[in-house]
Amino acid sequence: MLEKQIILALFVSLSFILDGLAIIRIYALIFLGPYVKSIYETAYRSS
Repeated sequence: MLEKQIILALFVSLSFILDGLAIIRIYALIFLGPYVKSIYETAYRSS
């Protein structure tokens, strides 16, 4: 019985961690905008 509870506790804690990461990503997407980082250089337009 104790072994099943340990497995259940590990599963629940992993679920909480993944849910927290997903919530942080959703919050950042809503309030900070999409993550835009290009690997290519962009020229500055002066005219």
